[in-house]
Amino acid sequence: MDWSAMFSAPVVVLGCGNTLFGDDGIGPRAVAELADECHPDSGAVFLDAGTSVRTLLADLLLSGASPRRLIVVDAVMEPDREPGSILEWPLRDSSDPGKRPASLHQAPTPMLLEAVRSRLGCEVRVLTVQAARIPEEMDETMSPEALAALPELKAAIRRLCSASRSDA
Repeated sequence: MDWSAMFSAPVVVLGCGNTLFGDDGIGPRAVAELADECHPDSGAVFLDAGTSVRTLLADLLLSGASPRRLIVVDAVMEPDREPGSILEWPLRDSSDPGKRPASLHQAPTPMLLEAVRSRLGCEVRVLTVQAARIPEEMDETMSPEALAALPELKAAIRRLCSASRSDA
């Protein structure tokens, strides 16, 4: 994986999550499939961020590189959401802790995403998939709901990548 590509690509897509824990691996799986399917000249780089999203966001901030758009893809376990449902998670003002999302696994990820947006002038989009199952012990098996959501998730990512090219 060529991590340096994230410092020069106009669109960076980070698939977050642990592929060893069921539906938590949907982000890395989606970006791996898109990396294989998309033309290298698409202007987007697809990276499996695994559980290192905070490190990668800090590296991006410290580098001063600024993609036009950063797309983060992750599984979530939120109450009252249908398993397999896909939602865009809006970033909120990080100065108001009451408005900050409760997860994207743990703080300080939302604050780092806001810093990428405000300091680098990068558009940040976060796509979440409601997990049906994230096991407590290692099990790579994804739920039927997550697998069924994968084509729609990849289509949503492609649309965000294409929208960035048309904005240029």
